[in-house]
Amino acid sequence: MKITYTRNGDYLFPDLILPKSKYQIGKYGMLRETYLKEHRSGWYTSMLLSGKLDKHLAENDLAANERFDAIVDQMKAAEGVTEKLKAEQQFLWIQKVENITNRAEEIILQELVDLMNKALDGLSDKEAYLLERTYLMGAFDRERMLK
Repeated sequence: MKITYTRNGDYLFPDLILPKSKYQIGKYGMLRETYLKEHRSGWYTSMLLSGKLDKHLAENDLAANERFDAIVDQMKAAEGVTEKLKAEQQFLWIQKVENITNRAEEIILQELVDLMNKALDGLSDKEAYLLERTYLMGAFDRERMLK
C-alpha cells in the first residue's frame, strides 16, 4: 500500500481515504455515533481509523431495532391489537398502534441509549467494549447496567 501526500505550504499531509461503508446505519446507530464523538472521542477515532466504526454502529442499530420490534409485538399481544381489530375499527387500531410505537420508542431510548451510556461513563474503554459485546450477543445484565 503506497501512501500519497499533498503539500500544503511547507507541510506534507498524507492523503487518508476511509473505505466506503457497506453498512446502512439508522437512527440508533447515529445516536451511538454522536455519543462516541462527544464522550469517547479516543475510542471513536480509533474505530473510525481502523474501519470498524460502521460495523459497530450497524450492530448497535440492528440490536436496537430488534429490541424495538420485540417490544411492539409484546405490547400488541398484551393490549389485544390484532388484525381483527384492524378490520373492524381501523381508527382505533391506528390509535393503539401509534401509542404502542411511541411507548416502545421511549423504552428503547431509555434502555439502549441512556442506560448504556451512563454505565459506560465509569468504565475503561476495554471494559466498555466488553460490556457492549455482551449486550449485543444477548447476554444483557440489566442490574449490572443500573449500578
